[in-house]
Amino acid sequence: SGTFYVEGAGYAKKFNAITHEELASNYNFTSTHYVIGDNPNGHEVRISRYSRALNFSKDGLTLRGIGVRRYASCLADSGTVYCGKNTMNNLTVENVVIEDISAGPGMQIGTSDSAVRRCTVRRCGLMGFGISGDRVTVERCRFTENNHRLFNYGPYGGSIKTGRIEDPMIRYNWFESTKGHALWFDECSIRATVHGNLFTDNWGVGIIFEISDRIIIADNIII
Repeated sequence: SGTFYVEGAGYAKKFNAITHEELASNYNFTSTHYVIGDNPNGHEVRISRYSRALNFSKDGLTLRGIGVRRYASCLADSGTVYCGKNTMNNLTVENVVIEDISAGPGMQIGTSDSAVRRCTVRRCGLMGFGISGDRVTVERCRFTENNHRLFNYGPYGGSIKTGRIEDPMIRYNWFESTKGHALWFDECSIRATVHGNLFTDNWGVGIIFEISDRIIIADNIII
């Protein structure tokens, strides 16, 4: 009960892929049967064959006012909404809802000098946001029940995780009911600011600042 498997042919043509992007681009799976361990009578069954909704590749783009839901993303996809590191800058994301992502991050922000405002990120299977760009601001967003598929808290499960970045700003957000760590700065996150956030009912740690340097944590409530 509660489990499934997929029968098919041609899965993962290239097993020696070096990067997540290369691995994801070489999946070629032709499914023949979906087998679920529960009786579907009287229920709705949904199956997604799409893993990434958007892939940004230009400077100065704006994503505003749309919803992204029920994508079958996994860790190899790096994010249902993907903004690759060192490929673009100055991304703006506003009033976007990302929800019910099966087994991956809702969004990967590798772009520097970018801002995410007034977004809702809920029930992402592994993690809400991954941040790997410098000078990224996340403000007035709501993160609810991320790591919904109950992956181990380390190394990824939670709402936001950063690594090897400078000057991130996390302010005026609400992190609630994360099924893991809510906000995790990891390895060489430098000059971070965490201001005016609310953390409620998270299963793991509210704020982690690990192997990093210089942070201001002010006017937050952690319950």
